[in-house]
Amino acid sequence: MEHNNWTTPVVEKLDSDWTKLAGADTRTTFELAERSGDSFLDVGCGLGRFYGYLKERRGTEGFTYLGLDSSRAMVEKAREKYPDEPQLFLQHDAVESLLCGADVVLCNEVFIHLLPESQIRLLANLSEIEWKRAIITIQTKPELSLLLPFEVQSVSLKGQPFYNVIQSADSFKAQVRNIIKGATIAEGQRRPLVEDVERVEIVVDRG
Repeated sequence: MEHNNWTTPVVEKLDSDWTKLAGADTRTTFELAERSGDSFLDVGCGLGRFYGYLKERRGTEGFTYLGLDSSRAMVEKAREKYPDEPQLFLQHDAVESLLCGADVVLCNEVFIHLLPESQIRLLANLSEIEWKRAIITIQTKPELSLLLPFEVQSVSLKGQPFYNVIQSADSFKAQVRNIIKGATIAEGQRRPLVEDVERVEIVVDRG
């Protein structure tokens, strides 16, 4: 199965309908990330909403930020929204590598768009850079387990076929523990979405 294709029409749709989308209420995750450090690596930065939140909270000083996204259309839209800071948003596939460390690595609504092999590669890349806290959101269902850890859902946006990966929270935490050695893993907020799906924050700390 191929990667999801974040075309310009899809990105424009996401931008215009953001407040209506299930899973779009990420403010509590942003609050947790903002409290956790002063430098931020935003993996899968999308439209740059976390950077906008940081500016709202801290102004333009007191923190450093880099946003990475594999989609050119996403990066272009983020740069359009923040034309004075275009260098803060880079087109880069984090499944291939991560460019730098930070106090906080945020992977918000990223793993839902990665199939299992790509998830493992991204976690391995995370294990190789410096950070104090990684905040990862996943989506889960109660019936998923270590024996049935994944469910791949087919969806459509602007006529473009997409998939969403729903996964067992316990299985995901075990995978993180196996790849990122010595980390402390906790479960943060759970929020119900649709069709028994919940959004879960996974908080990974290094000593």
